[in-house]
Amino acid sequence: MTTSHIQKEVPIIEDSTNSTNRKGILDYYLIVKDNKGKCLSFNYCNSNSQLPYSGFKRPVPEHFRLVIKDLIDEKYDIETTGFEEYIKDTEFDDSTCRFLVTKFNVTVNSSDQHHILVRFLDQFNSLLEDCNRQLSKERNLNKINSRCISSVSHDFRTPLSIIYANLQLLEYHEFQLDQATIEDAFSLSRMAVKSLLRVLDKVTVVDSINKGRLEYKPSVVNLKLICENLVKGLNEAEVVPDRLQYDHDDSILEIEIDEYLFTSLFTHLIFNALSYSKKNHKVFFKSQLISTDCIRFTVEDNGIGLTVEQLDSLNEFFNSTDDFHSEIVGLGLAIVKECLQLQRGKVFINSELGKGTKFVIDLPINY
Repeated sequence: MTTSHIQKEVPIIEDSTNSTNRKGILDYYLIVKDNKGKCLSFNYCNSNSQLPYSGFKRPVPEHFRLVIKDLIDEKYDIETTGFEEYIKDTEFDDSTCRFLVTKFNVTVNSSDQHHILVRFLDQFNSLLEDCNRQLSKERNLNKINSRCISSVSHDFRTPLSIIYANLQLLEYHEFQLDQATIEDAFSLSRMAVKSLLRVLDKVTVVDSINKGRLEYKPSVVNLKLICENLVKGLNEAEVVPDRLQYDHDDSILEIEIDEYLFTSLFTHLIFNALSYSKKNHKVFFKSQLISTDCIRFTVEDNGIGLTVEQLDSLNEFFNSTDDFHSEIVGLGLAIVKECLQLQRGKVFINSELGKGTKFVIDLPINY
């Protein structure tokens, strides 16, 4: 059989592979007829092809074969058909296959031709859904980036203002200041620098999440040392001394965890607790070995607390399988969720309006 002419009885070769399983590829079959309804050519191409396959160089799947034969057999009036698009159902394997059939007239070398474009509708819809999901993902990423820029702009402004004000104070009034005032200026500047570094760390984590580069990489660490360093760094950024208090379970020695994910998780979770509590109220961080393969961490404050609606939304956010982006929480808690999922941890939240919030995190070890 040549690739330029097809008779009515078409010995179409069946395809052993299911074209609908080839994710991201959409098949098109084009039938060309002359003005007498005689089939002139039959071409195949897909959404990944630059050029079509002509005739039967590529096997035709069975579910396409049935509808194509019907369309080849049908007669058309080239002058009156014009443009038409409709859905055609074909019974196959005790089920109904739906095809999107597009008919249109063209003139080639002064000769009228009738073109019939056949697309498998389920495959078309599947590809359309994939495109919509990808578009939604890109929109979410743009929203995340926008929120990140807004957050960074806001979080940078206050520390930079503090540093700038202290530099001006030291530059213009150095000889009028006593030692205590100078030490306070340096202390506030150090706190501001640490705050800036924390913001930059947030940006780094968000960027890693967006690019899919954040992975679980465990190593053997000294948990007490990691937690004490984390608490020390957060306390140095607070005006009230030792505002964050840590209680370590001495039965926990060296364990295997991802230090970066662990630090990111609890830095943002604890910072959130510090931010939503009064500056003279303490925040409590505790570790407890509850089994040979799980450690329970609690972060508790006696701050403003959450309403029932806010608590339900927060529980839904942490228990859902949605992407990184969420409108109901800040970037800090979104980072907490991502780091928690990568470590296969679980979170439980208790809160009462005006009395504070308690986060309970169960992290598996040596898994």
